[in-house]
Amino acid sequence: MKANGPVVDQKTAKELAKIDEIQEVHIVAGEDCYLVKVRVKDTEALTKLLRTKFAAIKSIRTTNTTIVLETVKEADDLVF
Repeated sequence: MKANGPVVDQKTAKELAKIDEIQEVHIVAGEDCYLVKVRVKDTEALTKLLRTKFAAIKSIRTTNTTIVLETVKEADDLVF
């Protein structure tokens, strides 16, 4: 996901974090600004999320979507 402006700000990240379907928000280095993990029922719900809630955040310029087909491992409590 890309946002407007030369510097990634916490404001957009905090707005994303308020959306119920979003489970994780990460500010990342590289071409994109944010990595966001969402969990929705189906592609119709994903389309609605992108067209309504993401579109309502004016600083979001573009999105790229990758759909998970199968989860082999998912850890809730990582130990470092």
